[in-house]
Amino acid sequence: MLGKKAEKRLLPMQPGEISDTYANVDDLVQATGYQPENPVEVGATNFVEWYKDYYKVRRLIHKMTKSG
Repeated sequence: MLGKKAEKRLLPMQPGEISDTYANVDDLVQATGYQPENPVEVGATNFVEWYKDYYKVRRLIHKMTKSG
């Protein structure tokens, strides 16, 4: 998405963290009529593209690398 590999620093599980979660959103769908249609990978990609465009990240990075 960003054109670079993530730097991961994996730590042991921290107090309060949980390893797995499951959500049943049936009540939310029934109450609001909204049901997501895109997988999280599509939503994350769309968000990153919007963020980079909105905050002019490409231009800022390009400008920073040009100025040295």
